[in-house]
Amino acid sequence: MRFDGDSGRGSGRRGGTRTTDAIVHNCVERAGRPRFIHPAEGGQCEGVVFTTTSPNGRERIWLLTAYDVKEGRVEYVVVVPGLTANEIKIQVIPDGERQSKATVTYRHSAVAAEGNEEVAKLDAHWAEEQRAHWETAINAALAKGGTHD
Repeated sequence: MRFDGDSGRGSGRRGGTRTTDAIVHNCVERAGRPRFIHPAEGGQCEGVVFTTTSPNGRERIWLLTAYDVKEGRVEYVVVVPGLTANEIKIQVIPDGERQSKATVTYRHSAVAAEGNEEVAKLDAHWAEEQRAHWETAINAALAKGGTHD
């Protein structure tokens, strides 16, 4: 399944390090408490690997595959062993004087029969929930000047 969604517009600082950092921070926080594998202290750069635990208790392995501050782009590969392999691509670009447009793209692939059931759950309702989440999260980051707690 692939979902492309326009997460809406927000006022505040567009692009740049602080907005990109806030997007990464939001993605990691939403995934659950991260346990950094490489580097052990964590960080926001390409190649970072960490794990989280899903609400149903499954381990997720995250790899930050792209982190381009100038382009406002962050990409992850997320693997749920024995279930799914997923991509999340986030891009925030200027859209007018003090607004930004965000596109969040998901690609989910099953790696086992049980994974097919999980991918099948990703319907229009799920996509709308994701769009609403990202619109709120990115607009909040932009309203705070692209910073995170």
